[in-house]
Amino acid sequence: MNYSEYIPGHLPLIISIPHGGQLFPPEIPDRKKSHPSVVKSNDLNTQDIGRELADKIMVHFKGKRPYLVINNLGRSHGHPENFIEIGYVLSAETLSYSISQINENPEIYSGSSIRALYNRKSNSIQFVDLLYGKTTSLGGRLQSYGYDTIPSHIHKHPLKDEKYFHGDYCVQKYGSR
Repeated sequence: MNYSEYIPGHLPLIISIPHGGQLFPPEIPDRKKSHPSVVKSNDLNTQDIGRELADKIMVHFKGKRPYLVINNLGRSHGHPENFIEIGYVLSAETLSYSISQINENPEIYSGSSIRALYNRKSNSIQFVDLLYGKTTSLGGRLQSYGYDTIPSHIHKHPLKDEKYFHGDYCVQKYGSR
C-alpha cells in the first residue's frame, strides 16, 4: 500500500522519518475525534531533510549510505509557527534556561536524547553548543539551509505562547537517555 518505505543501506546507521507523509487513505480511521489527546500534526520538510541527510552521509562515506525507514502516512493539525522542532526530550522551559543553568546542571544533559553525543564531545564543546550553536547543532545547521528550526541559534527556545514538541516515543525510547 506504500504506507512506508525502506531503503537499505551499508552503514550501521538508521535514519527514521516517522512524520511528513502525504498519504491519507480512507481505510485508516481518523483519530481526531476518537483520540483527541494524541498528537496528529504533520511535519513539513522532514522527508526532504532526511533524504538530504542520507545523501550527504553517502557522499561523506564514499557511496555507503545509512538505512532509511520512511512513513508515508500523513497527519494533520501542526503548530502555527511551522518550525522544525528538534525534540531532545527537553521541555520548552528547560530550553529557556540561561546558558550557565543548562551547562552546569548534569541532569539536563543526562536526561536529553543527545547525552551520548555530549559525553563523547564534552572535552571540546559545551552542552548548549550542541543544543543551539550556529555550526555545532543540528538546529543551527538546518537554519543555515533556510529552515526555521527550534532550538537553534536563531530560535533558542519557544516563546511564552508558542507550542513545542519536545520529542516523543521514538526519541525517548531510542535516543541516548
